[in-house]
Amino acid sequence: MEVNEYSIRHTGEHLLIGSLVKRVDGSRVVRVVHEPDVDKAFIESESRISWDDVVEAAKEANKKVREGYPVSIEYFDSLDEAKRKYPGLRAYEERLENKDRIRVVNIGGFDYSACKNPHVENTSEVGLIIPIRLSSVRKGLYEVVFISGSKAYEQALTDSTLINRISRILGCSREDILRRVSNMVDMLNIFEEFRRVYSKSILYGSEVLEGKTRYLYIYDKYIDLKYVMGIASQVMIDRDINVLAIVSWDGEKYTVFVASRNFDIEQFKSRVKTVAGGSGGGKPGMYMGYIENPEAFKKLFDEYLK
Repeated sequence: MEVNEYSIRHTGEHLLIGSLVKRVDGSRVVRVVHEPDVDKAFIESESRISWDDVVEAAKEANKKVREGYPVSIEYFDSLDEAKRKYPGLRAYEERLENKDRIRVVNIGGFDYSACKNPHVENTSEVGLIIPIRLSSVRKGLYEVVFISGSKAYEQALTDSTLINRISRILGCSREDILRRVSNMVDMLNIFEEFRRVYSKSILYGSEVLEGKTRYLYIYDKYIDLKYVMGIASQVMIDRDINVLAIVSWDGEKYTVFVASRNFDIEQFKSRVKTVAGGSGGGKPGMYMGYIENPEAFKKLFDEYLK
C-alpha cells in the first residue's frame, strides 16, 4: 500500500465515517464524493445527527490515528462470505451483489469496509482529520464535509490564526470568544427589533403625497427593507395609498423597493436601469434592486406619479 494524498484521504474517510455510524444508531453511508479540496459523505439516518456527534466521531477517529493501527486488505469470494467473518461490515451492497471478488479494508479491527480504493498501511500516516460542515440535505439524509492529511493541518493553522485575530478584535481570550459573540448577537437582536419599530413608525408617520395616485416616497438609511417588504401590502391598505417607494443606503450601495396596488408601474420599472443605473427587477406590481443615482431615481419617480 502506498502513502499519498489519495490513500490518506480514503483511510481518513473510513476512520471518521466508521466512528460516526457507530455513534449514531440506524445510520449508514449511501455515497461519498471526493472533491479536489474536501471529501463529502452522505449519510442516511433514522436518528438525528448533530454537530456534536460529528465532533465526537472526529475525536475518536483522530485517537485511532495517534494510536497507529495497522490497515490490512482481505479478499472474499462473495459479500455473504465477507459478512460472515465481519458482521459489522460497511458496504454499498447494491453495488456488490454481482461481484465475484470482494475487497475488504480492515482498519485495526475498528472498521471493516468493502472498498476498492487505495489506503495507507497504518492509521498514523493519516495525520489529522477535521470535520468542516454538517448539513441536512433532506429529512433523514445528512452531508458531512471533512478533510484529512496535509490539508487538515493547513486548515488547522488557518483556523487557529483566524481565532487569534478574532480574539484580538474582540479584546478577549480565545476561551471567551463564544460568550462575547453571544452577547453581541443579543445586542444585535435588540437593535434589529429597534429597526423594525423605527421602520414601522416611518411608514406610518411619513406624509402621503398626491399625484396621479396617492403614494409614499421614503429615503432612509436606517430602514429595514426586509421588514418593509413583509408589511408593504398592509401599509398600503392602512394608509390608503397605491404606490410605496423606499430608497436605502447601506454604506456601499443604494437599494430600492417599490410596491404598488391598483396602479400600473411596469413602464416605470422598465426605465429605472436606463435612468438611474444599477440592476433589479421583480414580479408585477413590485420592483427590487440597486441604483447608482438616487436623485435620478427620485426625479423619474416624481415624473411618473405627478
